[in-house]
Amino acid sequence: GFCGVRPQLPAPLGGEGVGKVVEVGPGADRALLGHRVAILPTYEQGTWADRAVVATRNVVAVSDEGDPQQLAMIGVNPITALLLLRLFGPLCEGDWIAQTGANSAVGQYIIGLAGRAGIHTLNVVRSQEAATQVSVAGGDRVVIDGDDLPAQLQRVLGGQELALVLDSIGGPVVTNLAHRLRFGGKVVSFGALSGQPTALDVRQDLIYRNISHHGFWTFNWL
Repeated sequence: GFCGVRPQLPAPLGGEGVGKVVEVGPGADRALLGHRVAILPTYEQGTWADRAVVATRNVVAVSDEGDPQQLAMIGVNPITALLLLRLFGPLCEGDWIAQTGANSAVGQYIIGLAGRAGIHTLNVVRSQEAATQVSVAGGDRVVIDGDDLPAQLQRVLGGQELALVLDSIGGPVVTNLAHRLRFGGKVVSFGALSGQPTALDVRQDLIYRNISHHGFWTFNWL
């Protein structure tokens, strides 16, 4: 029910899209004509359409051979996952990170990208069905949020500290995960599906252990 960009209605919908350039206007890059491009989700144009008029600055040339469905999404969920891992490091091989909403599209991309870099994932979900999905996707550890979350974290992590917490849900789950961060670790909020405030312990985490809390929205990076 809320977003950082409010369109002037009526407005076309859609942030994801890929297609071939069939016409270029004055001053546009004619080298793009006939080539496939991905459209950046800048919300300056709607992409859920057969044809769209797009500024040159909002397109990136992509492979004509790639899966168009994956290429259409690349500017939203995959790039969000990549940036969350790259911008809030440094992360090193063998590090552990945690994420909420791990069964989401972004969550599954994070699992895949982290695995390629040798980074381990602790994944918090809210149902057994989601836990199974995340395990199949390659999550290293999966826990189901509940009143016993602190005990579960102790069981699956032992003395292992987290380097980073990525949160798309909000609420007390983040507080519990932040307790497991190493000195100087970061919490990054990029969603708030629960609608609950995200609170960190001022004494235990923010002051004495130099934990920091950041917000992230791919649109601002673009």
